[in-house]
Amino acid sequence: MPENGSASQFWTIVTLKEYVDRRFDDQKSATDVALAAADKMNVAALTAAEKAVTKAEVATEKRFDSVNEFRRTLTDQANLFLQRETFESFKDRVAQDLGTIRHDTQFSAETLAKTHASEIKTIYEWAGSVDKGISARVEKLENSQSRLIGALALASFLVPVVLYLIEHR
Repeated sequence: MPENGSASQFWTIVTLKEYVDRRFDDQKSATDVALAAADKMNVAALTAAEKAVTKAEVATEKRFDSVNEFRRTLTDQANLFLQRETFESFKDRVAQDLGTIRHDTQFSAETLAKTHASEIKTIYEWAGSVDKGISARVEKLENSQSRLIGALALASFLVPVVLYLIEHR
């Protein structure tokens, strides 16, 4: 029946076609609006993910720069504090201590490398969803790096002190 509600009128082919066409056009318009909104949401999500990845990459690069600078400083200090001739004359006395330090340092470096590789992978996986927990993971990685740097600094300080004490017995 036509939409005007009169009981005496019946659907005709023409009125039925007009009604179906109008309903089809209304549905098409609603679908177009929904698709446009979905496209906007996808663009916004991709933009947010790209920003998160960029921020993670910048933060990682800054940490690497700091660690490399500290390593260069430690290398320079090691060359200044300990002369080759002094090391050769006392190497038999401190060989066991140095072996332990090397083992501990190597183990710490390997552990840090494994942890760091795992953390980088985790950061890239989570960057797509912009998880709030990313800052906690970055802090954990920085704490691990800080502990390693502290251990290396302590080792570079203790070796010359031990050698000095042995020399001046």
